[in-house]
Amino acid sequence: MQRRRPKGFSVPETTIVGSILTAIAVALLPFLARVNSVDEAHGVGHNLEKLRVEIQRYRADHGGVAPPSLTHLTLASDASGRVMPKDGQPVEFPFGPYLVSLPNNPSSTAPSGRRARVRLTTSDPPTATDLTAGNVGGWLYNPTTGGVWVDHDQHFHR
Repeated sequence: MQRRRPKGFSVPETTIVGSILTAIAVALLPFLARVNSVDEAHGVGHNLEKLRVEIQRYRADHGGVAPPSLTHLTLASDASGRVMPKDGQPVEFPFGPYLVSLPNNPSSTAPSGRRARVRLTTSDPPTATDLTAGNVGGWLYNPTTGGVWVDHDQHFHR
């Protein structure tokens, strides 16, 4: 008479496979953390470059004058920089909006809705004292020069 082998895995087999999978996961953790930091750095660089390009487009359309604030990039305006009035009257503006909304600073530790905040600065380039404490800022912007930087102590020098 033949013995029937029970179906499924035994406890030792399951334990061995689980241990191997755990060892592989532990070995991959540093790699995954590095990938996330590289993605964050690329996101910061991309969004910063997007802002700088749109500031240059604004300057080209407005006689070399930088926008008074980064939120002006999200508004339609005429050649003098006058934005559409809030009363909703239809006015023909030849320029903008340049962005639908301001991009987030992916390196910010601020809550999701506050990662696009802009702090005005008069320094060009900004100094460490211009940064928001705790890396919860979005962007630093100098309206006089049109310079924009990341409001984060590891990225603001870009």
